[in-house]
Amino acid sequence: MSQRIDAFPTSTEEAVGMAVTLRISPPASLFSFSEWPDDLVIAREVTGHSACPCHSVTAPWSVAELVRVSLVRFDNPDPAENWLESIALCSLHNGVQVAAELQGKLAHNCVVTGESWRELNCSDKTCCPPEGRPIPIVARPTWSGRVDVSPVIP
Repeated sequence: MSQRIDAFPTSTEEAVGMAVTLRISPPASLFSFSEWPDDLVIAREVTGHSACPCHSVTAPWSVAELVRVSLVRFDNPDPAENWLESIALCSLHNGVQVAAELQGKLAHNCVVTGESWRELNCSDKTCCPPEGRPIPIVARPTWSGRVDVSPVIP
């Protein structure tokens, strides 16, 4: 599932809340918010069935074209359930994460398990406790359909 939205998440917490409101495929999935040139922002959910990078708009080799990317992975609360799908999602997540980090384009990177989330790049236990933080409630992101046609003045 892909859809255009008006704005890129401003924080990891907002990215988690936005992904929760847009999510349609529980339990395991990977959400990417990708900002492309010309203010195009795409929210995309990938499940284990579609985790092959060749089917994904946000694949490791497409990161070079992006302005920035935000990743939110939803893990299955029971690791033994659908483990093959979980491995496929983790592999895609890791590939995009590494490509984005190497190019300085990774804005947010987190995992949601059950009713909590944690930032994967944070080792400070005061802001990112091992048990995670509660999932925030945010408004569902939308796309207003607006297009800026104002002239560019040098």
